[in-house]
Amino acid sequence: MKEIISILSLMLLMTQNINAQSAKATELAQKISQQMTDSLKITEQEKNGIYAVNIKLHNEKMVWRLRFAETDSLAKYFQIVENTRDSLYKSVLPQAKYAEYIKRKNQFVRN
Repeated sequence: MKEIISILSLMLLMTQNINAQSAKATELAQKISQQMTDSLKITEQEKNGIYAVNIKLHNEKMVWRLRFAETDSLAKYFQIVENTRDSLYKSVLPQAKYAEYIKRKNQFVRN
């Protein structure tokens, strides 16, 4: 019986942690898409695409986090995911706006 309670408690904690991370990911995706809207004057459709890309990147990172949570490999896999950001943005943004994004990308992703 104690084992079952321990397992259920652990599952509850893990669920709360995942929910908190998802809320942070949503907040960050909104922040990045809004910054790009303000700076690059992207359309609502492009903004929604940027938001979707950022949520996709977060979800991919979560898969790696679950798989390699306590290893040194996690940072390597996070970087692999991050390396896809530009190509995903390129599929959402028109060429001129994408070129401007490339010039200023640290402003969007780092802030």
